[in-house]
Order: sequence, then structure tokens, then C-alpha cells
Amino acid sequence: MKADTGDTIFTSRRGRVIDIDVQESSTFTSGVAYTSFRTHITIEHEDCTRARYELFDKNGIIAKLGQRIEAGEPLGLVSDGKAYVNGTHLRYSVYYPNLTKE
Repeated sequence: MKADTGDTIFTSRRGRVIDIDVQESSTFTSGVAYTSFRTHITIEHEDCTRARYELFDKNGIIAKLGQRIEAGEPLGLVSDGKAYVNGTHLRYSVYYPNLTKE
């Protein structure tokens, strides 16, 4: 979803924060060092679905691991999208449990 740098990301549904990750990676190519940050928050909902929000500012995460969170509460701030072809944006995914039996 398109966003502006510093926009607040709000949760879409009530749940519990089960994962917060801020990854820093470095790449060296032709004598040049590149550093990038990848951030995400995962929320598990009462129906066992999960929502994953990505591309927060590395210092802009507001939510805390284990926190019970209501729909509409702030999670964090959108990062600057200079490193992305699509510019500044939020990535949002919903995961459903696989309940099939083999």
C-alpha cells in the first residue's frame, strides 16, 4: 500500500503481537558496502489468522512483543522508501492456518 515516510501504521484487527523483527544486512559489491533494514510485526488474531506488517522505520516501532492490541491501535511508522522501486509503502499480508489433515 502506498504511504508517505513517517505515516503511522495502525493494526487492522485485535490480536497479540507475536513477532517483531528488525534486520540489518550489509552487502559488499565491487568494493562498495550497502546496508539495508527490513522490519516487520506479526499479529495473531483470535481466529488463528495472522497479519504481517512490513517496512517500518528501523526506530519507529511502537508495539511491544506480547502486547494485546486492539483494531486501530498504532504499530509504528513507515520507513523512507528510497531503497524500493515502488517508493515508500507498507506491505501487509494475511496468513490462514492450514487445517487440512493428511
